[in-house]
Amino acid sequence: MRLALATDRPHPAPRTTAEAVRREMEARYYDPELRVRDIARLLGLSQEELSRRYKRETGTTVRQALVRLRLERARDLLRQGMRIKEVAIVTGWSTQHHFSNTFRKRLGLWPSAVGAGS
Repeated sequence: MRLALATDRPHPAPRTTAEAVRREMEARYYDPELRVRDIARLLGLSQEELSRRYKRETGTTVRQALVRLRLERARDLLRQGMRIKEVAIVTGWSTQHHFSNTFRKRLGLWPSAVGAGS
C-alpha cells in the first residue's frame, strides 16, 4: 500500500527538499507520532540525507522546523481563545506539560499568557 503524500495534492511540485518537507509538516504537524524518519520515508530519502539537505537549504534542522511550526499554530489557536489542553492535543504535543514547557522556553512566555486579543 502506498502512503499518500501531501505533495500528491494538486499544486506545483516542490522545487527544494525544504519545500517538500514543509508541505509534509503542514499536512501532518498535528500527529504526535510524526518523526523526521517518517518525513524522510514519505519523500523517499534516508533520514540522514533528508537532514543534510534540509540543514543545507535552511540552516536549521527538520526537528526544529517541526517544533517551530507546531508552536506557531499553537499560538494562533491560543489567540483565538482555544484552551491550552486542546491546543496541545491538536498541535501534536504528547502532553500538555511538554507543550507548555517548550512554549515557554522557545517563545519566552507561558501559553496561559497568550489569549484572545494578544
